[in-house]
Amino acid sequence: HGPARPLTSGSTISTARSPHGSQIVYANTGFNSQLWRLKVKPNEGKAAGEMEPLPHSGGSEYAPSSSADGRLLAYLQSSPAGHSVHLRNLATAGDSLLLNSWGRPKLSPDGSKVAYSVWSESIHLIPSGGGESTALVPAQANTSMQVREWTADGKKIIYWIGPPFRWVMLDVETRVATEL
Repeated sequence: HGPARPLTSGSTISTARSPHGSQIVYANTGFNSQLWRLKVKPNEGKAAGEMEPLPHSGGSEYAPSSSADGRLLAYLQSSPAGHSVHLRNLATAGDSLLLNSWGRPKLSPDGSKVAYSVWSESIHLIPSGGGESTALVPAQANTSMQVREWTADGKKIIYWIGPPFRWVMLDVETRVATEL
């Protein structure tokens, strides 16, 4: 009896259950993800070596998106300090911060631009070398949206929006959106 007291601690997902009123069963579950690399033989559909972890600076790294040549990788990093979008050069192992925000990134095929969704509420574009971010699709009341892919020529992005959920193709230069 008495006030509740923590038995564990952490910045993870926690659940509690009180099956009979006299005790609480508590689970503190952690989830951490890291980026890995696997070289492949694309014409054979086989691995060309062992999986190797990419350098990790803490927190969780997820939502990777690569340039068509595999040289650049954009990803989302989440840590106790917050969320951020990064760009990693896989040839040099250089890593740069693009923005301090939760944003699901999609790198253009040539690696020059990153389209990203902010909290599934709006879509933006930033040069992969850093700089000013531009809103491509502003937030709309009671609507979610998320960038899914670039077209192979790097001129358009595909995203979903809803409800009702539908797919849209946006010409990045003209800002003309076409529902698919």
